[in-house]
Amino acid sequence: MSGAASPISWTASPSGSWAPVMMRKAGGPNPLQTLELRALAEAAAGRLTPAVQRFPLAAAAAAHRALETRGTTGKVVLEP
Repeated sequence: MSGAASPISWTASPSGSWAPVMMRKAGGPNPLQTLELRALAEAAAGRLTPAVQRFPLAAAAAAHRALETRGTTGKVVLEP
Protein backbone atom coordinates (compact mmCIF):
# COMPACT_ATOMS: atom_id res chain seq x y z
CA MET A 1 0.00 0.00 0.00
CA SER A 2 1.48 3.36 -0.96
CA GLY A 3 0.39 6.87 -0.15
CA ALA A 4 -2.16 8.04 2.36
CA ALA A 5 -5.58 6.45 2.34
CA SER A 6 -8.47 8.75 1.59
CA PRO A 7 -11.04 9.27 4.36
CA ILE A 8 -13.95 6.83 4.29
CA SER A 9 -17.40 8.30 3.78
CA TRP A 10 -19.92 7.11 6.33
CA THR A 11 -22.84 7.67 3.97
CA ALA A 12 -24.73 4.46 3.25
CA SER A 13 -25.48 3.36 -0.28
CA PRO A 14 -29.10 3.63 -1.51
CA SER A 15 -29.62 0.01 -0.42
CA GLY A 16 -28.59 0.96 3.12
CA SER A 17 -25.37 -1.05 3.02
CA TRP A 18 -22.03 0.48 4.02
CA ALA A 19 -19.90 -2.15 2.27
CA PRO A 20 -20.07 -0.83 -1.33
CA VAL A 21 -19.21 2.70 -0.21
CA MET A 22 -16.31 1.53 1.93
CA MET A 23 -14.93 -0.73 -0.79
CA ARG A 24 -15.04 2.06 -3.37
CA LYS A 25 -13.31 4.49 -1.02
CA ALA A 26 -10.65 1.97 0.04
CA GLY A 27 -9.58 1.49 -3.57
CA GLY A 28 -6.49 -0.41 -4.62
CA PRO A 29 -6.29 -3.86 -6.15
CA ASN A 30 -7.62 -5.47 -2.96
CA PRO A 31 -9.98 -3.08 -1.12
CA LEU A 32 -10.67 -5.50 1.71
CA GLN A 33 -6.97 -5.88 2.46
CA THR A 34 -6.58 -2.10 2.29
CA LEU A 35 -9.32 -1.69 4.92
CA GLU A 36 -7.83 -4.45 7.10
CA LEU A 37 -4.36 -2.90 7.05
CA ARG A 38 -5.77 0.53 7.81
CA ALA A 39 -7.84 -0.78 10.72
CA LEU A 40 -4.86 -2.65 12.17
CA ALA A 41 -2.66 0.46 11.89
CA GLU A 42 -5.32 2.56 13.64
CA ALA A 43 -5.69 -0.06 16.40
CA ALA A 44 -1.90 -0.24 16.87
CA ALA A 45 -1.79 3.55 17.17
CA GLY A 46 -4.51 3.44 19.83
CA ARG A 47 -7.03 5.37 17.73
CA LEU A 48 -9.34 2.41 17.19
CA THR A 49 -10.58 0.31 20.06
CA PRO A 50 -12.86 -2.69 19.74
CA ALA A 51 -16.34 -2.60 21.23
CA VAL A 52 -16.47 -5.21 23.98
CA GLN A 53 -19.41 -5.88 26.25
CA ARG A 54 -18.48 -7.94 29.33
CA PHE A 55 -20.75 -10.15 31.41
CA PRO A 56 -19.85 -12.15 34.53
CA LEU A 57 -20.00 -15.88 33.93
CA ALA A 58 -22.90 -16.08 36.37
CA ALA A 59 -24.88 -13.87 33.96
CA ALA A 60 -24.30 -16.11 30.94
CA ALA A 61 -28.05 -16.47 30.38
CA ALA A 62 -28.44 -12.67 30.29
CA ALA A 63 -25.53 -12.42 27.85
CA HIS A 64 -27.17 -15.01 25.61
CA ARG A 65 -30.49 -13.16 25.71
CA ALA A 66 -28.71 -9.92 24.82
CA LEU A 67 -27.14 -11.65 21.81
CA GLU A 68 -30.44 -13.19 20.73
CA THR A 69 -32.27 -9.86 20.90
CA ARG A 70 -29.41 -7.99 19.22
CA GLY A 71 -28.93 -5.94 22.35
CA THR A 72 -25.15 -5.96 22.07
CA THR A 73 -22.56 -4.11 20.06
CA GLY A 74 -19.19 -5.62 19.20
CA LYS A 75 -17.87 -8.67 21.00
CA VAL A 76 -19.44 -10.29 24.03
CA VAL A 77 -17.07 -11.68 26.64
CA LEU A 78 -17.98 -13.88 29.59
CA GLU A 79 -15.61 -13.31 32.51
CA PRO A 80 -15.04 -15.79 35.33
